[in-house]
Amino acid sequence: MTTAKPAIWVPGDWNAFFGFGTNILVNMLVLTGLLRYVLHMPDDTVFGRILRPAG
Repeated sequence: MTTAKPAIWVPGDWNAFFGFGTNILVNMLVLTGLLRYVLHMPDDTVFGRILRPAG
């Protein structure tokens, strides 16, 4: 019986990587715009509590 090792990185993974990253970026921009300009939340609430910096 032979056991095949799965490939760790295949060419289609680049599409998923950049697609997922782009999706997250667009979601963050839309969320920020809606909170600031539609709901008129203050910047310290949006950037201090909702979109907290890492660390």
